[in-house]
Amino acid sequence: AGYIGAIVTTIISSFVLFFLLSLSTYKYFQYVPPLRDFFFIFLINGSLLFVGSFITKTALSIYYQIAIVGLLFLTAYPLLLFLFNVTSLQEILGMRDLLRRGMRKK
Repeated sequence: AGYIGAIVTTIISSFVLFFLLSLSTYKYFQYVPPLRDFFFIFLINGSLLFVGSFITKTALSIYYQIAIVGLLFLTAYPLLLFLFNVTSLQEILGMRDLLRRGMRKK
């Protein structure tokens, strides 16, 4: 059960780090991070983790679990970020262009 302590410690340290980074960006740059976006990201991650854990407990085959959870995170997560206006269409198109340029260099 040592891994549960590691999970809890990681979550707590992530929240403390987020809080400290938010304070420092406000202090030095007068920038307030968009807390609405962080809330939606947290909500989306929590719901996808819940669905993913449900699928891994009910599915019989490990290959089925990997395929379904992989497709869920690769398709649902970006789609939900776009639907909740965390990312914009311009950002998505910019990332697509960066990926295309990176693929051409190889």
